[in-house]
Amino acid sequence: MISRIWSPPQVVGRRLLFISALLASGALMSSCGSSTAGPGTIDGQISLAGGPAPGIYLPTNGNVVATGKGGVTFSTAVSANGKFVIHLPIGTYSLSGSSPHYDGGQGKCLGPDKITVYKNVATRADVICLEK
Repeated sequence: MISRIWSPPQVVGRRLLFISALLASGALMSSCGSSTAGPGTIDGQISLAGGPAPGIYLPTNGNVVATGKGGVTFSTAVSANGKFVIHLPIGTYSLSGSSPHYDGGQGKCLGPDKITVYKNVATRADVICLEK
């Protein structure tokens, strides 16, 4: 009877199940942190777009701006390959940009109106300067 109660596979299995449950609940709790818990990123490309169908997309240099809650902005300069990465606090942002090759640098290039940044996650989003 004692050997049946103290069976190592059953005890080890129960302990592993208990430890796994504790670890899972800790992971869930840590993902519910505040917006200052750690940075995430938005990466993408700014491009000139237009022309007759099917259209063309040309990477361009310029500036990309992420606007967060309360109008707080974060920006980054973009080189000629059009690729950018912005490191941001966790939160929701709208993305826009500009390029000296679009409307004399005065036009607004458009990105997503609502993009969420998560801790330690790279989120993909592009900014398009739509030729008229």
